Amino acid sequence: MSLKVVVTGKIPTAGLETLLFAGLAPIAWDKDQPMTRAELLVAVKGAEILITLLTEKVDAELLDAAGSQLLAVCNVAVGYNNIDVAACSTRNVRVTNTPGVLTDATADIAFGLILMVTRRLGEGERVIRSN
Repeated sequence: MSLKVVVTGKIPTAGLETLLFAGLAPIAWDKDQPMTRAELLVAVKGAEILITLLTEKVDAELLDAAGSQLLAVCNVAVGYNNIDVAACSTRNVRVTNTPGVLTDATADIAFGLILMVTRRLGEGERVIRSN
């Protein structure tokens, strides 16, 4: 029997395909707007694995709503700011995140900003648009 996996927010198709390839049948939120807290508390009921986004607050209330069968909270974010790790620990719920996921994007933006400043690209762009 497959684990009940609840994806609480919209994630890339590749992420859902990975879950399907692993033999799981995720219940995924497919709307652009995040779930309301009330929707979230209903959606997690009976979940064994939660895949959460930074927009969801994972606290004792949410863990209780999920139930004692919950095994893991997998956060699609670099940190754990939205998760009460202590509450998870007392319930023996594992917590994971996605460290390093923004490293390349951060480096790209940093180099882009360096080029903009050193080559005065912002000023040049404004001159071109004004003429």
